[in-house]
Amino acid sequence: MDLLDPSRPQGRPIRPDPPASTRLADLRCPILAVAGALDVSEVAVTARHLEEHAPNARALVWPDVAHMIGMEQPERLTDAIVAFLAPMDRWS
Repeated sequence: MDLLDPSRPQGRPIRPDPPASTRLADLRCPILAVAGALDVSEVAVTARHLEEHAPNARALVWPDVAHMIGMEQPERLTDAIVAFLAPMDRWS
C-alpha cells in the first residue's frame, strides 16, 4: 500500500500539553545537536534553539554538510560525539 494513499489508515496526532518546546529547560540529559547548513534551514535553527533553551545542550552546525551527516562526514561526526561525551562520567 502506498504511504500517501488517502485510504490508508492514519493515526491521530497527540500534542503534548504543555508543548515540548516550552519544557526544554526541564531537560537534564546532555544534548549534542549536529546539523548541516546545507540541509533545510529549520534543522540548523532547531539545533541552535536547543542550545539556547536546554541546559547541557550544544549545537554544531557544519557549513559543508547537508542532511545525511553520518554518511557525509562519519569520522568527523564520530570525533564530535566522542569529544562531547569524553568529559562525562562513565556509566557502570
